[in-house]
Amino acid sequence: MFNGIISIMLNLFYFCLFFLVDRTKVSQETLNRKESEMQAMEERYKRYIEKAKMVLKTLDPKNNPAGSSPEMATLQAQLKEKDRLIERLEIETERHKALRETEDQLVTTAFYNLV
Repeated sequence: MFNGIISIMLNLFYFCLFFLVDRTKVSQETLNRKESEMQAMEERYKRYIEKAKMVLKTLDPKNNPAGSSPEMATLQAQLKEKDRLIERLEIETERHKALRETEDQLVTTAFYNLV
């Protein structure tokens, strides 16, 4: 009788042991798969961060001086030329304004002298 109970208990023990070993293998496989997925995601995010750093360096005026690109130099030259033109036109406008005031005064004086 004890042999039968011991046999049943041993069989139950082996069943539980195999079940636990099987569950451990499944859990280990799941863990390995998740770790590889996490590593792939980490690599992908590292590439994104590197690309973002490159974009920031490109856009940063400290790292990319304005005079370094020919397009910027051309645009700056055009801007300076436009500023000079605006200054000349402002001076010319002031001169014409002063002449017009003088003409208005002369016309008014001539009109009063006629009357």
